[in-house]
Amino acid sequence: ALRHGYKVPERFRFIIKGNYYFNGQQPDKALALFEMAAELYPDDIQSYQALSQIYTLRNDIRKAIGAYEKIIELDPYQYDHLHRIASLCARIGEYEKALRHVERYAELNPKDPKSFEEIAQLNEKMGDFDAARTNMDKALLLDPERVTLLIGAGNIDRSTGDFGVARKHYQDALELSLSTVDSMRVLNALEDYYELRGQFNKSIELMNRRLDLNPAPMSRYASLLSDLGRYVYAGR
Repeated sequence: ALRHGYKVPERFRFIIKGNYYFNGQQPDKALALFEMAAELYPDDIQSYQALSQIYTLRNDIRKAIGAYEKIIELDPYQYDHLHRIASLCARIGEYEKALRHVERYAELNPKDPKSFEEIAQLNEKMGDFDAARTNMDKALLLDPERVTLLIGAGNIDRSTGDFGVARKHYQDALELSLSTVDSMRVLNALEDYYELRGQFNKSIELMNRRLDLNPAPMSRYASLLSDLGRYVYAGR
């Protein structure tokens, strides 16, 4: 494709060359080309899409956020990027900014349970458990059988000491789990639940159930090493 770049307009030659270098494991050259393209053609979304990905891969979070914000400025209908901006803001601890972006997405897509789930998770990180519970309930109203939402609701209840309600959410999630991944997620949440309650033997029992579902031996060994404290507290 690079050999025939002269046949296309200049702005597209930047994209072609940038992709060529990026796919060829030369990210520095790709970055330089995409930054130059964005400077020369500031209304070209493709350049900012490429930059947002490269900045994220390089862990240059603030520049990645800026690139995503520029995409939305140029095309407000690309509001799916609001989720990505929120996630990046949360990575650097800017929870209030993250919350504003997810709330904006929720206003545009009031029937998407993922938005209310993310809002609840941010509420929880900010210590606003009442708001977290309210938003997780909204998500569950939209999708009452989604396992991750039931786990999230259980986690909020566990954090506020509503252990009976938390256990009910986890048990419901376990009954609805149709995949190995979902079952492992619920069992992991239950492990933490029983460890927090001081029931270390029960926590270990659930951990072993989860590990039996994981065919990778190295993952099993790593998990056992990281959870040695449970065995100590259980007197094993």
